[in-house]
Amino acid sequence: MGQENRVGIVTKLQGRASALRCAAPVDPGGVSWVCAVARSGAEFAVADDLQAVGFRTFAPHAVVAYVPRLYNGKRARRLRAVPVFAPYVFVGQPVGLLLAKRSHPHLLDVLSNDCGPLRVPPAFIEAASDLWLAGEWDERARRAKRKARFAKGDAVRLRGPFEGLRAVVSGLPTQDRACVEIVMFGAPRRATVDTHDLELV
Repeated sequence: MGQENRVGIVTKLQGRASALRCAAPVDPGGVSWVCAVARSGAEFAVADDLQAVGFRTFAPHAVVAYVPRLYNGKRARRLRAVPVFAPYVFVGQPVGLLLAKRSHPHLLDVLSNDCGPLRVPPAFIEAASDLWLAGEWDERARRAKRKARFAKGDAVRLRGPFEGLRAVVSGLPTQDRACVEIVMFGAPRRATVDTHDLELV
């Protein structure tokens, strides 16, 4: 690989992994896909920089929630993007560009065997891209779907500790929790349960 194809600028990694990214469609056709191994925490930097010099890259992220410890004692729920296939980055090589270990300062290796770099099927890239665009790895989208499934007054069946009992949704205080009224021992009882433990009747 010539010097002209090498990424000469090392981008700043701080904030790159934690910044929320947008899912973008990936066209898997017309290129030869290989799998690169990036330095931990540098997957997005490697993908962005290689894309900037002509490669096609696929490094999908998951949006996860976390609660950091703050010095003032307050706790706030935050979101961050993490690579789904860490530490791997899938790289599409167009005609005239070949990925090598020296293509990026944070690239550790390219998966290969005695016959050369291992090829990644375009069908895999396409299927994974569809899941990414559908929000399968986005906690915000999953929470919204769960909340939209239930409404006040819905008849539901419980799982978990109340397995098999029927109830009626009386409220949705948060995206993950639901207030339900369960008839137990001949009298209505109120309980707050996880929406994962509910299914519509």
